[in-house]
Amino acid sequence: MLRARLTLVASAALVGCSLPGQRADFASRDPAERTLAVARAAETTDPESLPALIRLLESDDPAERMLALRALEKRTGQTLGYDHCDSEPRRAEAVRRWVAWQRATNPGAAPTSSGSTGR
Repeated sequence: MLRARLTLVASAALVGCSLPGQRADFASRDPAERTLAVARAAETTDPESLPALIRLLESDDPAERMLALRALEKRTGQTLGYDHCDSEPRRAEAVRRWVAWQRATNPGAAPTSSGSTGR
């Protein structure tokens, strides 16, 4: 599963396209559509995608958390101590740092949750 997802992200990032009928959507129930949204967000400077990437750090899926972190790191140059493999309490603490960072750097952006995404 992880290999397939990483392949999808690499393909989308390298060629800038998606599978027919597939869309990039952070809120989709389809993991491939969320992954495509992360890949596109990694390649943009649009600050509006940062809150969505931060929310994905709370995903139940470690691969999704890793991809979101790599996109954030590419965009910001930092991880704020977040590790996608840490325990839930340590990840939650790091997510709070990301939320504080986002509020400090872009106070007008959409609010970032501090609860579970349920994925």
